[in-house]
Amino acid sequence: MDCPIKDDASPLIKKMLENDGIIFASPVYIDHITGYLKMFFDRSTHFIHCLRLLGKYTAAVATSGGGPHEMVLDYLKYFSIICAAQYVDGVSTNVPVKEEVMKKAENLGENLFEAIKNRKEFTDQMKEIQSRKIFFKKIIEAHKEEWSGEYNHWKEVGWL
Repeated sequence: MDCPIKDDASPLIKKMLENDGIIFASPVYIDHITGYLKMFFDRSTHFIHCLRLLGKYTAAVATSGGGPHEMVLDYLKYFSIICAAQYVDGVSTNVPVKEEVMKKAENLGENLFEAIKNRKEFTDQMKEIQSRKIFFKKIIEAHKEEWSGEYNHWKEVGWL
């Protein structure tokens, strides 16, 4: 699906769709991801409606200057699953980054690689993704006129 808005989001979306693994990373600003990342997510609603990240794996990294940061990982996991990606894990920390956190980050990269290589299935996440597929099928069919891009995608992948 081509977006009529021509900016930096389109090439980034294209790269995400071309790869098997995606790492979402963000500093924590007032207990959430940055505004730029949130705007990007808002621009990629077809990821949600069309389950565009199905078959892909994600991981997340969050850093903060001293405040809480774990909730950002929860949000990035949520975003991954609603886009149909399987979330491997995440690492979050306050800065400066300690050696033990660097080791966790290294392990995260290895786990992401292994999940992609072995096509690992996270059963609970796949159940949620299937549930969302059933939910969105009804919505896509009901809005086929105004959501023609999404409707055509669903037809192309054989879900309608």
